[in-house]
Amino acid sequence: MTLLPAYEAQLWLVHRRPDGTETMQQQTLRFGGAAIAMNAGSYTFTPVQVSTGKGTVTVDVTGKLQIIVGDQPDPVTTNARQLVIVKNLKAGQVDGKERILLSIGRRAHAATPQYLDSTGSSTVLIDVPKADDVLSFEFPPLQKATEDLLNGHKFSLRVKVTAIGR
Repeated sequence: MTLLPAYEAQLWLVHRRPDGTETMQQQTLRFGGAAIAMNAGSYTFTPVQVSTGKGTVTVDVTGKLQIIVGDQPDPVTTNARQLVIVKNLKAGQVDGKERILLSIGRRAHAATPQYLDSTGSSTVLIDVPKADDVLSFEFPPLQKATEDLLNGHKFSLRVKVTAIGR
């Protein structure tokens, strides 16, 4: 097995309230390199509770960062859905270039007064950003018909990646 390059990622979960104020949760994790365990590169933020006119909604954000070299991810550490995405995005491209596979999962749930359990996820394959770049991924609104279920609360994930030992 080839040793993959190692990276450190700083992640910020940003919660913007309807009044414009923001709170952030920050994490640092390492991925790639010798870290081939199934949970290496995985992240989980502390759940955020959002008050709405219909009660409190809890938002959970989880995900994973993986390094991919060329167009073939390691099947031991990558699930089938991600394999399909990588093949569709980079079909026929075997160039040895390092890329990052970023997965983001969001779950919003509430027990009362109206039951809610909504999940969504995204997986994107990106070129390794420059050391000073901070990427931002805005979460789409959580809607039911024309109703904003999070009552104007918005979430985003910011990511900064740095190579280790280069």
